[in-house]
Order: sequence, then C-alpha cells, then structure tokens
Amino acid sequence: MLKDQSIDIVICDFNLGTGQDGQQLLEEMRSTGEVTHVTQWVIITAETSKDMVMGAIENEPDDYLAKLSRQLKDYNASARAYKEVLSLSNNTLHDTPENYVNLADTLNTAARQGGDGKIRNATRQAMELAQRMTQRFPDKVSVSLKSRIIQINANDIQGLDKVRDKQLDKLFEQSMNNIDSLEQDFTLDIARTLYSFDRQQQGDEWVDALRRKYIDDSKFQQQLMMLQSEPISDIAKARAAELNKAGNTCYRNEDFPGALEKFSLALEYSPRHPGLILNIAQAYPKLYLDKPDPKHLSNMEGYLKRLIHLPQDHYQYERFQTLVQRLIALQEEAN
Repeated sequence: MLKDQSIDIVICDFNLGTGQDGQQLLEEMRSTGEVTHVTQWVIITAETSKDMVMGAIENEPDDYLAKLSRQLKDYNASARAYKEVLSLSNNTLHDTPENYVNLADTLNTAARQGGDGKIRNATRQAMELAQRMTQRFPDKVSVSLKSRIIQINANDIQGLDKVRDKQLDKLFEQSMNNIDSLEQDFTLDIARTLYSFDRQQQGDEWVDALRRKYIDDSKFQQQLMMLQSEPISDIAKARAAELNKAGNTCYRNEDFPGALEKFSLALEYSPRHPGLILNIAQAYPKLYLDKPDPKHLSNMEGYLKRLIHLPQDHYQYERFQTLVQRLIALQEEAN
C-alpha cells in the first residue's frame, strides 16, 4: 500500500509475531525509501525495556506509545510505562508536555481507585509532575493550564475542596485571558474540566467564547455542541448510560411507567442530554394513551421546552420535531 500511495500516518505494533518487529520494519522501509519523513510512523508496544524504547527513538518514529492497559483498568502498569517513556525522553527532542500529562493523569486515575496510602502517594507524584512540567516548559501558557488541571484533580482526590475550587477559578480566568494562544483541542479539555466539577456557568461562558472564536469552523462547532449537551464526568456518564439502557428495556417491554422512572433517574446524572430528555418526552404519550391524564401532556410539553433552542443541525433535531408534532396532535384531540 505504501508503494502505491501516499500515507499520512502508519500505526504499527512493535510485536508483529514471527519475523520482523515493528522497529525493524520501519528501518527497512526507511532505508528503501518506501517510507519518507512525510509519513508519520507510530510504534505501539507493550514493551517498556530501555533497549527497545531507545531503539525506537533512535530510528525516529514520530511517536512511541506504550500499549497501556487502561482497557483492563491496570493503571499501575500504565503508570510504569509512562514513567519509562518520560525518563527515556528526558532532554531529547521527544521530551514533550504530553509525556508529563499522560503520567500525571494515569496517577490521578489510579489514586481514585486506590486506598488511602495509594491516594497520597499517587497524587503527590502527580503534583510533582505538574510542577516539573511547568519548570521544563516555562514559556507555554497551555503548559501552565495543563499543570493546573492536574492539580485540580489531585486536590479533588485528596478532598481539598477549597484549594480545588480556587484552582478552578484560576483555570477559568487564565483560559479566558489567553484564549487566542491555546491549541484548539486543548480548549475542549478546559471545558470538560469545568463541567466535570459542576462549573456550569463558567463552562458555558468558555464554550460561548470558543464559539465566537471559531465561528467559521463547523466541525469544531459540532464538537462544542456535543460537549455542552452532556457536560458531565465519565462516572456520571456511565451511570446515566446504564439507567438509560434499563429504561429502553422497559420501553420495549411496554412497561412505560418503569421506562419513565429509569429515564428520569438517568437524567439526574446527565441533566442536559437531549437524548435522555427526548426519551422521557416520548414515554408520556404512551402513558397518556393508557390513561388520558392532562398532566402527561403538560409534563411532555415541559421537557420539550427544555430543547426549544436545539440547533437544526443537531442529530436529535428531527426527533425533537417529530415529538413536538405528536404533542400538538394529542393536545388538539384532547380539546
């Protein structure tokens, strides 16, 4: 494939089974000219030995990614791998802020799942990494903000709510003052952080500022819309998804009161999600047809009004309009 067309990026496993490994394949294809420096070559591996990693770095793959075991929730193994990468990249061209952030985030995640001793140790290391990163890259505003986000999470894990809240205020203020110098992708991380700690107003102000800045970027506008529709933590998302699934099961089994109960509980975890709001609205006509209580239509209307400003290009807009028409028809029949 590389011989016949130009490829922007190749993601290659280090372990290719018998024969060549990913590093050897890179060496061969670089030597024959089949892979030029126009193509980014990423080596993914579960190996973290110094010889293997240094060999990959010497052959200048565009990125070295330890195949971390986050999917298995083995955050300790992930932390060891990231520590190896950070250590080996120190004082090289591969020494980047992302190496510090990856390790600190993994340590904070491990701390959330560990006991008291692990929490203190992991969060202390995360805080130290945040400080080291700022010292290593002192002139980058984004690094200062990334460091602050690491500290916010570490303080939250330790139960230092007042310190965390002060850091959140500083994050918002510093971000607003430096919006023009921040990478677009990172601006989403700032929004996620604000929303995950229930800073709804600050999160909305930040997203509105980004909408104005990137007014002509339709793809990014869509990302902002999706982010703002569900500005909650991963844990809350998982719980909302679980309850929503249970609600759908009830709905399919024509247990509409049960479906409404599950959807309503899910909405408590994700109060702005258009899909959940519409699920609730969709349950009320079923209840109304079983028992024509005007309250059912009134409640349905109340939930639909929550989405009155839903953009026409939103993926739930057509469904929203269908339910609005359904409500109007039921109201006319009732009158």
